[in-house]
Amino acid sequence: MKFTVTYTMHPDCTGIQTVTDNTGAVRHYDFFLAPSGARFTFLRSDPGYVAASVAISGTGDHIG
Repeated sequence: MKFTVTYTMHPDCTGIQTVTDNTGAVRHYDFFLAPSGARFTFLRSDPGYVAASVAISGTGDHIG
């Protein structure tokens, strides 16, 4: 499956992301990137969905 991703990153380290797959399905996310770049947290913001995750840089760990 192929995806097209667009995002906007704000100066306060928050952002929004839109992901569209090759079937036309669209997903929206809100995210926060730690100022150090070491931690990335996101939340799916589409009605009817609950999804959140945290990624920590340099550890290979994925939490959530």
